Amino acid sequence: MFGRGNREEKGEGQDDVLAFSHVLEQLEEEIQTLSGKRENLLNVEAALLFFVNKKIEAKKTENQALRLEVEKQKANCVKLANVLNASIKASYSIP
Repeated sequence: MFGRGNREEKGEGQDDVLAFSHVLEQLEEEIQTLSGKRENLLNVEAALLFFVNKKIEAKKTENQALRLEVEKQKANCVKLANVLNASIKASYSIP
């Protein structure tokens, strides 16, 4: 089709030019389509990364708040245990 064979037939060169033009046009259209898809996917990826990072930060904040709450509860339990121990010692008069 695109070879350089015998071009004695009238219009054969013109047919090749039209074929080349058609192939080039198809490739350009496909490049545009693929470029558009790539751009859309890059936008989706950026949005997903934003939401994932936002979720990670929210979980880190929640985690830190829970750690502080656990430490506070642990301290309260130690205080209550000390009060109970003091009460028990006082009840049995253990020095």
